[in-house]
Amino acid sequence: MISYRAANPSDVPTLRAMLQALADHDGGSYVVGSEAGLLRHGFGPRPLFWAVIAEAEAPLGMVIYYPDYSTHRGEAGVYVQDIYVSDAARGLGVGRGLMAAMIRQQDWAAQFITLGVSAE
Repeated sequence: MISYRAANPSDVPTLRAMLQALADHDGGSYVVGSEAGLLRHGFGPRPLFWAVIAEAEAPLGMVIYYPDYSTHRGEAGVYVQDIYVSDAARGLGVGRGLMAAMIRQQDWAAQFITLGVSAE
């Protein structure tokens, strides 16, 4: 059974490994942030991002997101910075599950999602 949960500081190595796998999938043309940076910026006194992890017996995927705001709509939203699903978990609905868990987890009454995607 696949479960979805908020990431915590002990998940930083897993988050970084999935970010590296995403970078590698995209051609490895960019540098992935350090564990120290992820820990400081995601789990410090004023987080700049939040994350959800999908797992079964092992981590299957993650989504990293932060608040967004539309001046045109006059509403808060969610910006999805990174979403990753392992090769082994593709086709199982993990991506949809991560997005649903993210919407449940955010606490700023988001009315829309902005999703940046790779051209690949």
